[in-house]
Amino acid sequence: MKKSSTLLWSSSLLMAILLIFAMPDAVFAGMGLLGYVGPGAGLGMIGALVAVVAVILLGLLAPVLILFKMLRRCFRSKKTTENETA
Repeated sequence: MKKSSTLLWSSSLLMAILLIFAMPDAVFAGMGLLGYVGPGAGLGMIGALVAVVAVILLGLLAPVLILFKMLRRCFRSKKTTENETA
């Protein structure tokens, strides 16, 4: 009895794994999602992806760049006041 329950469990697990990997192909194959993407759509997608990455990078770098800009102004104003007093 123990051997049959183990065999049943392993065959059920195998069936579940097969369904997980085979189901998306069976579902999406009829919808044409795995079809050809032409050069216009491909270049448009690449352009949009580059734009999104650029926006994210600029969003992350902007506070750092503003901080350096403020520090540079602060040091320049100190240098000019030292030169004027001397």
